[in-house]
This record gives sequence, C-alpha cells and structure tokens, in this order.
Amino acid sequence: MNGTLLATTIGGIRSLKDGSLSITFETQEISPGKVGEVYALRNKVAYLYISANQITLPEQKMIDTMEPEMVGKSPSLRLRNVLFVAHGQNNEGYPDFDSFYKAKLESFINIVKNNLI
Repeated sequence: MNGTLLATTIGGIRSLKDGSLSITFETQEISPGKVGEVYALRNKVAYLYISANQITLPEQKMIDTMEPEMVGKSPSLRLRNVLFVAHGQNNEGYPDFDSFYKAKLESFINIVKNNLI
C-alpha cells in the first residue's frame, strides 16, 4: 500500500489567515505498526481521501493507484477515476462500484460500435 488507511472522525476545523484550513482527525485505537506508519508521514505532503462510507478493498486498490495530478495518468485510469466520482455522487442503483463501472463501459462500447461504418 502506498499510504495508510485509518478510520477517523474530524475533531476540529479551523480557518487560517491565508484561507487554508487546519483539520484535526481523531483515530480509533490503532496498532503500534499503524502508529509508525502515521509518524512516518509526519511533516510530509500527504493526500487524504474522505468518505462517510467504509472503503472496500477494490476501492482501496484504486485509491492506491490514483495520482494527485493528471501528469502520468493513462486515459483509461482517468476515465475510471471520473466514473468512481460519478458513482459516489449517484450510483444509479448499482450495488457496488465494479458493477457500475462495467455497465458504464458497456454503454460506451455500444456507442462506439453503433458509430462504426
């Protein structure tokens, strides 16, 4: 795993004078190994994924492949990431992201096939 995943609550939010925020996260009790992983990230730029829902293993694997910037991302990974956000906003009744993703790709494939000569 590229980072560490923790279940947290937001303990406090404070506005700073430069327009940024200071956010305090409080974890549940964690193992000494996890504590070490968190301390290893101290004073480093890190990227945070926040969700009110528990993150599934496929989602965790996808998050690990995400890059903070568009540079270096393949077009297919960009599409997958956009569909992941779309699923979070409106899953259209699909039980999980994988079924949503497959249905959307099948729809795109049919659009292209229908435009073939």
